[in-house]
Amino acid sequence: MNILLSGFGKMGCRHAQSLLSSDDDYSIHVIEPLDESFESGLSTIGASRNDVARYRNIDELDCDIDLAISATCSKPRYSIMKELIEYGIKYFLVEKVAFQSLVQFDSIIEKLKFNDAVAYCHLPERYYKNYTELKSVVQKSLSPDWVIGHQSLTI
Repeated sequence: MNILLSGFGKMGCRHAQSLLSSDDDYSIHVIEPLDESFESGLSTIGASRNDVARYRNIDELDCDIDLAISATCSKPRYSIMKELIEYGIKYFLVEKVAFQSLVQFDSIIEKLKFNDAVAYCHLPERYYKNYTELKSVVQKSLSPDWVIGHQSLTI
């Protein structure tokens, strides 16, 4: 399975680390234009250049991709996602914050539909203890007898 990581900073290299430690057979492709970010990512996860195929931009990509993980910062993600969809990738995992506006969301959703592709947003925080506690507090606040300040919450 060919997996593309768009961005190899803090999140991108951690996705690569997880894939490299898996027993499954993945071919990892990385688009990272910055040498410093690429080298730092490799160092962070204890990987070598032989563990991944690196490209500086999508124009250098030369294979079919089964899954693209968008781990860039959110500002350029919209234009990068458009390019990746146009490349023909059908499955995406997008780190949050996904896009900068509802217009960008709507545009990407339309492009995904038109190209018969799907995207999922990676948001694991919903499983963290602080977030489940916050959910509980919010649910309690919906009851008529809830008084603000009644319960403290450490986040």
